[in-house]
Amino acid sequence: MKLKHLLIPYTVFIVVFPALIAHLAVPLKLNVPLCENIMDVVMILTASVGMVSLLIRKKSQFKGWIPLAGLLLLVVLPQLYLWKTQNRGFYELRIIYRFALLYITLFIIPLEVHLHRRQICLIIGAFCIFGLICCIYELVQHPRVWEYMNAFSGKGSRVESFFGQKNRFGAYCALWLIISFFAEELTGNKLWFIPAAFFGCFLVLTESRGGLVLTAIFCLGFLLSFRKRLGTKTILMILADLAIVLCVLFIIPQTRDILMAVMRPEDGVTGRDRIWTVAWNYYLESNPLIGHGLGTQIERVMIEQINSNVNTHNMYLYILNCGGIVLVIFYIFSFVVLFQRGRYRHHYLIPFLIAYLVYGFFEMAAAPFDYWHLSNMFSICLFSFPAFAGVDKRHHHRKHSAIHAVVEE
Repeated sequence: MKLKHLLIPYTVFIVVFPALIAHLAVPLKLNVPLCENIMDVVMILTASVGMVSLLIRKKSQFKGWIPLAGLLLLVVLPQLYLWKTQNRGFYELRIIYRFALLYITLFIIPLEVHLHRRQICLIIGAFCIFGLICCIYELVQHPRVWEYMNAFSGKGSRVESFFGQKNRFGAYCALWLIISFFAEELTGNKLWFIPAAFFGCFLVLTESRGGLVLTAIFCLGFLLSFRKRLGTKTILMILADLAIVLCVLFIIPQTRDILMAVMRPEDGVTGRDRIWTVAWNYYLESNPLIGHGLGTQIERVMIEQINSNVNTHNMYLYILNCGGIVLVIFYIFSFVVLFQRGRYRHHYLIPFLIAYLVYGFFEMAAAPFDYWHLSNMFSICLFSFPAFAGVDKRHHHRKHSAIHAVVEE
């Protein structure tokens, strides 16, 4: 069995299985500790088999030593130091080694193992099927799903599938929509726009402003990235058409109320400014270089200071609290490595990266390699897909030259 054939089911499993554990453990009567242990075993085996396979096959050509060194020096050693000096328990240790395993399997290995377009689309198709199941589940629960929107009351939507929270479902809908666009770019098959439109409808129903912003910025950047191929006039015509559609939606009373509910200005950042202040002050109490450590219980601080069990709702503050400036440097380093390899960085990665960075201001679920099903999905979209689709230009050039020489002989 080839390594890339192992990575295809693993990439889907690392998202779907934790989602089932997190949200369906009680109704499905799952043994959560057993499921967690299964998850750890799968991650350890995949990382071990993958690295051994690459070292045997690549030998001197293996280029993952620099990312591995960055992982060790900027994440593992500082986090183990905090874990030891603060006498933290097994829960925090588990988060550290899960972070390392996810980084190896979702970043380092994909840099060395390039999948064919058909195989990448197979992974995307599996995620889209998972998305369709989640949407159908919502329809089964609420056949007249639009009635479960509270756009007119200002209380927010109750369209949340089995995720238990509209913003989580909205983020998933946004990611399913985005990877459908990516699949269309890979294959040129316009049928991928059908699931994209379906997920777009459910994204609007969730009234998740973060998901809508993520999608809107990506779609705009994705469209502008084709300006040379389509021409400036075509781009302007498409933007004009979108503006006309938006104006029509504002003219119709029902859709206008929904859009106004999504963009309700008086809601502002819905109390996040207070949460951000508490999170920033908590970071200042830590070592600014290495933070409080992965697995820090920021919710405990929120309960003490604002009497609310919430997270930071900001990826950047969350990263600073978990790993300080050193962890920020680690993520920047990872992006630099990825941008040296991504073949599709122009049409997919850059628009998604910009949208992702904006989304991170409002949600911490986007933090890469922070073991959680939605975080894993963001990590795959942000790191694995561009790396899987990457092509080493020098290798491609050497291969093309060798073929050309054989033909001439």
